[in-house]
Amino acid sequence: MRLRPYFPSDGGFVADWIGSEEDHIKWSAGRIIYGFTGEQLSARLSEAQHAWGDMSFTAVTDDGHPVGFFSMNINYEDNSAFLMRIIVDGSRRGQGLGTQMLTLAAKYAFEVAGCDLIRLIVFDENIGAVKCYEKLGFVTDYKPEDFVWNGHSYSRTRLVLHKN
Repeated sequence: MRLRPYFPSDGGFVADWIGSEEDHIKWSAGRIIYGFTGEQLSARLSEAQHAWGDMSFTAVTDDGHPVGFFSMNINYEDNSAFLMRIIVDGSRRGQGLGTQMLTLAAKYAFEVAGCDLIRLIVFDENIGAVKCYEKLGFVTDYKPEDFVWNGHSYSRTRLVLHKN
């Protein structure tokens, strides 16, 4: 697996990986419209890059096929990275791709960007993601307020991974 910068042509893959509207909300926390097209995702990511410096990456197999995606923001004031919009191709889950992708993301944040820690927020009921993050050494940092969508309250946890 390799990481490369997100290409606009990757947007269709990411859009296809989103299952239900609830899965979409858990992935985007409502910051991207449900049922987005690849073009709409690319436009939103471009806006986030210009406004906040977000960088988006696509995880690809050795032959270049997209299998995962995430965005990262570097906070230069506290020398940290924040990971968001993390997703792996649903048809390939359970194969260790998330672990591989996030290992590379951590390597980028620590070794290339020079960060001291990485943060992310996960919905507590996303057990597979929680296990993946814990396997990599992420630990609970704090519990933000619940996210409410469509009359349902979702608990979340902010996790942190410190540079070794």
